[in-house]
Amino acid sequence: MLTVLPFFTMVLFRTLSPQPVDVPIEKNVNTHVVGVNSNYAKILNVKQFGAKGDGRSDDSKAINKVLDMAVAGQTVYFPSGNYLIGDALIVRNKQNVTVSGDGNASRLFVDNQQAKTGKTTFYTTLSIDECSNVILQKLCIESKGENWGDADAAGKFAEPDKRVDWMINKGGHAVLITRSKNISINNVTARFCGSTGVYYASSSDLVTFNNCFANAASLGYAGFAIDNFANGAAEFMPGRRYIFNNCKVNAESQKYGKYAAKGGVVMEGDMGRALNCTITGGEYRDCYTGGNAQSLGAAISAENTNLVATNVKGADNYVGLRLVQRGEINNPVNITVSQSTFVNNKYCGIYLSSASKGGGTILIDQCTFSQLPVSVWNSSPSGVYNKTSGIINASYMVSVKLKVTNSSFTGGNRYVYAADKTDINVNNSRFSGTSDSTMSFYGGGDIDIQKNTIDGYAPIFVRQYDHTRKHSAPVSLNVMRNKGSMPADLVNTTEIPASFMKAKKIDGNIFSAVSGRASQPAASVLSSSALFKQKAFSVNISQQGLQAQNTFLVGSVVGQRPAGTIKSVRNSNGEVFQVLQLVCPFNGDAQKVKIVLPGDIRKSLTPGSTIDLGN
Repeated sequence: MLTVLPFFTMVLFRTLSPQPVDVPIEKNVNTHVVGVNSNYAKILNVKQFGAKGDGRSDDSKAINKVLDMAVAGQTVYFPSGNYLIGDALIVRNKQNVTVSGDGNASRLFVDNQQAKTGKTTFYTTLSIDECSNVILQKLCIESKGENWGDADAAGKFAEPDKRVDWMINKGGHAVLITRSKNISINNVTARFCGSTGVYYASSSDLVTFNNCFANAASLGYAGFAIDNFANGAAEFMPGRRYIFNNCKVNAESQKYGKYAAKGGVVMEGDMGRALNCTITGGEYRDCYTGGNAQSLGAAISAENTNLVATNVKGADNYVGLRLVQRGEINNPVNITVSQSTFVNNKYCGIYLSSASKGGGTILIDQCTFSQLPVSVWNSSPSGVYNKTSGIINASYMVSVKLKVTNSSFTGGNRYVYAADKTDINVNNSRFSGTSDSTMSFYGGGDIDIQKNTIDGYAPIFVRQYDHTRKHSAPVSLNVMRNKGSMPADLVNTTEIPASFMKAKKIDGNIFSAVSGRASQPAASVLSSSALFKQKAFSVNISQQGLQAQNTFLVGSVVGQRPAGTIKSVRNSNGEVFQVLQLVCPFNGDAQKVKIVLPGDIRKSLTPGSTIDLGN
């Protein structure tokens, strides 16, 4: 049975991990001679074996020669230089060997990086396979870039050797670790990859990353990726323990592109083979995703993974925490995230999807989450995605329980949105700044909201289903001793049939009442000359309404929409209003547009009328 490992065990893991080695290297390589046959010299300097480090010569053959000859107790050393790597570097079947350099001044890179291509294969820059007690440290290691690699295609091989050889020679990672134990990666900077992740550790145990940095420069791959892909046998490497200390992922001020990765640390276990991971400190930023993978782009993504995370920072990501347990998991999966901050989330603070039958607890303690006012998926027809939320539960929660304590959630359109049965306990936490609903629970479950401070414009809704399903689990509801500012009808359970209400207790709550949404004066009409410079195109209004305190319009574009920024709307009376947001295409229709304007100005913009949009 896999459980979250106790603290003293994690300390033991760190004790067992090989420690960083300070290599006393002589900077003048000409005075430190190591002969080719000196297998027992402490330091093997790659420049003494033919590597140039001049950025032009292919050094891979000379470096592989040194890696092959290294024996226990030796260090393969890369003096400062730019080492062009024309073929995969492989550390294989080694014990107690160190590979070290002079930090970012020792750079291993491939030619023609970030060249545009369709999906293809490419070698991994440096791989560690079937090793133990190996240290990789003080290097900068870079791969080719987006689409230059295809590790997933190795799935066609059942034999682990063939699968790993494919990952090494065609996966396109910067650093790959497979079938190894007690590996330390220290103070390494890694960039770019063609599949899966910049750092990719698979089917290994006791792999520790200390003070490492990753930038995939792509929304398709992870900064750090962990899984069991290299060897599918359930008994192989049963510990599956991975440790991250003070690591970072970001887009380096968009030096190589807008995106850093599809996730900072992305962990994915399997049936009967959950991963066991610890993340301490570190900062994960600029994680985005695209296409239909709307729940990705997380600072931390833990799928079928026991996780302990402490003092982690996430910022400017689509999602703070993505926590998923698939239906095939029959063992408990436990997660604790504490004393961490995830701010400026573009979709949600916590994304949950827990179909596991094995039970377990997700504990969020002393954490801070802030959400932006508009979801990055705001044009989605799904209520799960089209609004920013503090907590999203996207699926029927079979056996896992969520507990949130001593935490804060700020901003966004809503605090909690549960699309299906949810077992949740929220206590001693703070919720403020939502623009729309407060908490909505569909599909039943055990809902316990106690001793919180909640400011909201709408009641807590407990609903039977979300209009697409005709089932509901029984509801046990406790809303006790909360305070803040809420409507007088604090909780709305009118949709729940009496036969589904297992228990209901609402008591001891102290709120200053608000009447629905906070009032805001209608937006003042701006002079035409002040804002409306030139007509760009027109829109026929088909729908209008309120989005929080603002007016939204949906309509059809008349003619072609030209490129350019839209700043204002003018109605048939010549009144001009500022545009807060424009979404086009809307709901996948290039001729549809959604416009958000400040305040309640619905009387000035009626369905059936035509408006002009200006830039």
